[in-house]
Amino acid sequence: MKKRIVLRADGNDRIGFGHVYRLLALATMLKDDFSCVFVINRPDDMIRSQIRSTCALFELDIEYEYTVPDLVSSGKPMPFDLAGFVNENDIVVLDGYQFLYSYQQALHQQACTQVCIDDLIGDYPFAAAIINHAPGLAKEKYTNTKARLCLGLDYALLRKPFFDPFQKNKINGSAYVSMGGSDRNGFTVTVCEGLLLTENFNAIHVLCSNQFSEKQIELLKTLEKNGKVILYFNLDAQSIVDIMSECTIAFVSASTVLTEAYARGLICYTGFSTANQRMLYKGFTGNGLAGDLGDLNQLLPEQVSGKVNTHQTQVIKSLTQPLNTVHLYRELFNELANDLS
Repeated sequence: MKKRIVLRADGNDRIGFGHVYRLLALATMLKDDFSCVFVINRPDDMIRSQIRSTCALFELDIEYEYTVPDLVSSGKPMPFDLAGFVNENDIVVLDGYQFLYSYQQALHQQACTQVCIDDLIGDYPFAAAIINHAPGLAKEKYTNTKARLCLGLDYALLRKPFFDPFQKNKINGSAYVSMGGSDRNGFTVTVCEGLLLTENFNAIHVLCSNQFSEKQIELLKTLEKNGKVILYFNLDAQSIVDIMSECTIAFVSASTVLTEAYARGLICYTGFSTANQRMLYKGFTGNGLAGDLGDLNQLLPEQVSGKVNTHQTQVIKSLTQPLNTVHLYRELFNELANDLS
């Protein structure tokens, strides 16, 4: 009988959807070896459909006020919601800033094996493994733990199409833009306006979602009339990879979308807007793997065009072959399962 892995994450327009997509990626990697079930609070129809196509789904209905990572430590902790659902034979993977010490402690009292996905050098005293795929991160950063440390891009959590062989149909002058699935602050518009100020691009492929505000969608549709901007809504992973295959350069927020673009061999520019994005941002820009857009909250269109028109693009490192992380995750979770035996 297969061991069970319980994947716990939430996604919405307030906190984005990166946590959900990372755990969906993990479920895809592990579902041949384990029985995977995704536990999520109040998913929308799109997320519900994607989970059901990957693994089992258990929906929660909890009233909780989600907040951005910068404020989560001062906010109300997520109440423990797995009592009676998990047991000592389960491996439980947590991905989200709302799962604070009280939640981890309650999970520990259920005698589960905990795995925590981290972006903040958090405190995970009960974790058997900690995953943080920011480039260049030293193990010494984690002090209050005896957990296995799975660090760097060798442990990138991406959906299957992002590991596929590269296609050789890239078109010079084609850019990819994705500032996250919610983009509450309209960074997508700023970046597109900046790219249109240059004469470097014949096509600007822009990933959007129905979580964008009506105002932002209206502004983007106005930019689309230029003839260079092409808008896409709510694409699956394979469709995103197909678009990336035509592009040479990406402008992305320092989140899952950055790792996706880098994994497809694009030259990346990135910026941050919240605390959880700073580590990935510093890891990529500090190691020469991405150009620097800085604090997206302060970004102006003229700064975007200025970055593109410098020599920086020529020195940004990009991949020449896909990442391959699946075998490492299968090894990790099989070791954790053996420890339970």
